[in-house]
Amino acid sequence: MELFQAEGRQALGFGTGLDARSFAQAKLAQLITEPGLIVFPDGAVEIWKPSGVIEREDTGEMVVWGPPVAGARLDLLLEQEQDKALAALVSWIEARLLLDGLQARQQLNGQQAALWPCAVIVTDGSDKYPAGAVFFAPQTLAIRYVHARGAQARLSGGEWYVHPDLEGMDAAAFSAAAMLYRILAGAPPFPAEDELLLHQDIREGNFLPIRFAAPGLDDGIAGLIQSTLSQAEGKGGTANGAAVLGQFLELLRPAGRIIPAASCFRPLSSADILTLETEKEQFRKKNALTVNTKRFVIRNTTIILVCAGAALAIALIAGSAIRSRAALPTTTGMVPVQVIEAYYGAIGDLNHQLMDACVTRGAGKNDISMVINFFVLSRVRMSYEPHSPPLILPAQQWQDSGGGPVDIQIFGVTDLHIEQLGIVDDNEIRFRASYILWIPRQNDEYSAKGVEENYSPYPPQSRYYIDEIFLIRKKGNWRIAEIRRSEK
Repeated sequence: MELFQAEGRQALGFGTGLDARSFAQAKLAQLITEPGLIVFPDGAVEIWKPSGVIEREDTGEMVVWGPPVAGARLDLLLEQEQDKALAALVSWIEARLLLDGLQARQQLNGQQAALWPCAVIVTDGSDKYPAGAVFFAPQTLAIRYVHARGAQARLSGGEWYVHPDLEGMDAAAFSAAAMLYRILAGAPPFPAEDELLLHQDIREGNFLPIRFAAPGLDDGIAGLIQSTLSQAEGKGGTANGAAVLGQFLELLRPAGRIIPAASCFRPLSSADILTLETEKEQFRKKNALTVNTKRFVIRNTTIILVCAGAALAIALIAGSAIRSRAALPTTTGMVPVQVIEAYYGAIGDLNHQLMDACVTRGAGKNDISMVINFFVLSRVRMSYEPHSPPLILPAQQWQDSGGGPVDIQIFGVTDLHIEQLGIVDDNEIRFRASYILWIPRQNDEYSAKGVEENYSPYPPQSRYYIDEIFLIRKKGNWRIAEIRRSEK
């Protein structure tokens, strides 16, 4: 989308990525009939119509062109100085709200405004349009233009800021939050360069929280960005996109004037900055482990779910677990060190029942949930593929055999070292346990290829943890009451 000369006059052109023959074969007549929209700062709306198609002499590309609109693309403005980018975003929000009102009153004849920032121009006042007017390219033409620019241009110019599932004003609210994140944090919230991974991150709300990405950001702005971007899996979001856009305007343009970008931040002390950096690093490590484990489970569950009757197999396993409750393991006769060894040893053996017997007061809840996920996947696979190798190889067994490459996923604890810290009384004692946790490594390239292909698992991912463990004597048996975990 650029200004060039067509038929002896300046025009706004949209490259289609096609030569003359391919353009004719594609039968893209709609590209020159669908109108665009220009929204003026005073609320007026003008229809923009393509004038024709021309072949560029230098490239041979067919270009749909129409009346010129001087200004800058919104995706490029997002990368410029913050105050200028903020003004452009406010103009875009105002235009979206105005068009939504006209659409509700059926005054636009069903015409839609494109969401991609690279298909929007904010005028600079150098031609007949005043500064701050917003041009929305025709929807179909915008799609053609964005895809013709290539994968990287499609990502940075649009996909980074567009939710793949939302529509209407909810989609506009999400895009506004993503663009404001880019302006204030200096990077987009979802910067993945693989489209499948990008959409997965957006749907799962997998991004660095804005309070870490833009330290010191005003709590009101940060909270609205965070909740709007987290529109997946019950993590927040909004049911009224127009209302959210209105809230953004109230925060960014109080009393009718756009606030300077610098006023969106409060000064932070050195201690505050250090605390945020520590919390950010902890979040990244914890989030990486959670996301990788979750996606590993989802990836393998796909194999299982295509098998008819998988739900029945899971129900049978659950029923069997209930019937065997009376035979559950206990820590009877174990000394504290044995309880700790049993707990960590049971991780690689997928023995969640023994882990549960070793704890009380909800200790180790996340560990046990993770082991249960792998246990269910392993048992269901055995039910439908009795001659297949096990899904998981315990990490200790793998290490004892030399730790070399194997065609199986590695999971569990190795290098466990237990140290007593002190005795509180006869019924409470403290230990420190250091160990390495091995988990299957997530591989995004493999995920994109599909689960039916043959593959060699990637080397497992290791995490070195130090746990402070509190044990209590309950009904005569030692059990773990609390685990305080840190990563080294």
